[in-house]
Amino acid sequence: MKSLFHWFSTWPGLFMASAFLLLLSTIDRHLSVFFFGAFVPLLFFQQEQIRHLKGPFASMLMPWIALFLWQGIDLLWLSKMGLEKVFLIAFCNSLIFTLPFFARYVFLNRGRPVLANLIWLSSWVALEFLHVQWSLAFPMFQLGNFLAVWPQFIQWYEWTGVFGGSLWILGGNLLILHAFTAEAKQYSIRAVYLATLLLIPIAISFVLEMRFAEGEKTVEVLSLHPNTNCYSEKFVIPQHELIDTYLSYTAEALKPSTRFVIWPETAIPQGPWLSSLTNDPDIQRIRDLLSRFPSTNFITGINTYATLDNPHPALTALNPEVTTIKDPKYLSYNTILHLADQQGIQMRSKSRLVPFEETEALTGILRPLQKWIGSASGKHYSSFRHNPVTQLAKDQRIRTATLICYESAFGGISAEMSRKGADLLFVLLNEGWYDNLRGAQKFLDLSVLRAIETRKSIVRSSNRGISAAISPTGKILSYLDEQETAILQTEVSLNEGVTLYSRLGDWVAYLTILAGLLCFPALLFFHGPPVSKPDTNEL
Repeated sequence: MKSLFHWFSTWPGLFMASAFLLLLSTIDRHLSVFFFGAFVPLLFFQQEQIRHLKGPFASMLMPWIALFLWQGIDLLWLSKMGLEKVFLIAFCNSLIFTLPFFARYVFLNRGRPVLANLIWLSSWVALEFLHVQWSLAFPMFQLGNFLAVWPQFIQWYEWTGVFGGSLWILGGNLLILHAFTAEAKQYSIRAVYLATLLLIPIAISFVLEMRFAEGEKTVEVLSLHPNTNCYSEKFVIPQHELIDTYLSYTAEALKPSTRFVIWPETAIPQGPWLSSLTNDPDIQRIRDLLSRFPSTNFITGINTYATLDNPHPALTALNPEVTTIKDPKYLSYNTILHLADQQGIQMRSKSRLVPFEETEALTGILRPLQKWIGSASGKHYSSFRHNPVTQLAKDQRIRTATLICYESAFGGISAEMSRKGADLLFVLLNEGWYDNLRGAQKFLDLSVLRAIETRKSIVRSSNRGISAAISPTGKILSYLDEQETAILQTEVSLNEGVTLYSRLGDWVAYLTILAGLLCFPALLFFHGPPVSKPDTNEL
């Protein structure tokens, strides 16, 4: 036991301990509490490197290895789409999030430990914020996302969004580090600080959940769960046969009281040219069904197309030359259609596309890799400049907004929809490409977070993952993950209020980044005591 403890106190033991805790926190969702402490070995190792006058190389290499192992193994649920994608995403993400450790090293080396910890925390949050803004966006590893399995602990996300959870985890790691390295007489004081940080947010969360009152108005929603295999069925079976099956299940469950029917993302895989949208026979068959239920609204995902010289005015392409891999002679759109009896067609296209899979990311730098990476569908969707993300579908006094799959990973999109007046949110997904429930569960967790952040009910329709209804407090009301075609029939509440997060967006990230920027003048003008030479054996 003593030798094992000694090994874990050495540099390989410390970085392996962090890698192990990070993996433990993600392999089983219910072990996400281990994030509170997963970074402590790396932070302690870095302090020891400084104390023994080591250079920055090891202080960056060890965090990078730990982060790469964590993210690479956690992303194996994407392996069916290609191990090269797993490697590239893990490599880029882990390399980027090594930068906060380098910034901390610089400040520690200048004798400013308090500022070093603050710059580590703020730069990590800054990079998470960057990761929801640029074309290489992959927000799945935002630390606050991993707390979705404990919705009763994070009801205050309605104030802070996911960045509040990230700040909570990072702050917890710093306090544990200080408690671990404190002198014996300070243990009790540091323990009180740590307990305060962990328990007060949980207590606030319980109070918020008890005090929250859902809206009195409810609506009935039908969510199709078709369980269509993307590789052997969805793009192979004739489309009219797929639509026949979907319509059959829908018609069997439809009632006059049904207000909304939702189908998954790209449920109609080979849709029409936008110039002939109103005359498309598949859309007309849906309209024929709706004519028997005048109070029902129909929302579905569909692939639509336009010529380069005649794009749809609502779906203006930013890069019309970046369309499909095989034939770049037309624009392809991942679209939502909203139909109601005797009304026109409302639609919008997907605004956040999956890097490398649905769009080229950082084309000037990474385009040479695109041929190597490819796309599971063989297609890249057009990207957009003037896409109406906040377009709302009106049903008399009911206002709804719909997220398309990857958009549900971005809290800012649902917050904007709520701010613009949405009372109910839908999420349409096509989770059949990776063909396992681990990935589907991750996307379900994201919907739980969006529900808490906006205090809106969410109904999901998934092609081959998990279709579900979620309450404004993040509770799973009902769900389907059976490997069969089915309809989820549910009744959810409408909520008209707008949360603080929906009003102000990622204000927690802004303030944290600002606090980090204020560290640099202090580093330039105020120097701490020089780092003392070691009086013990080196690590």
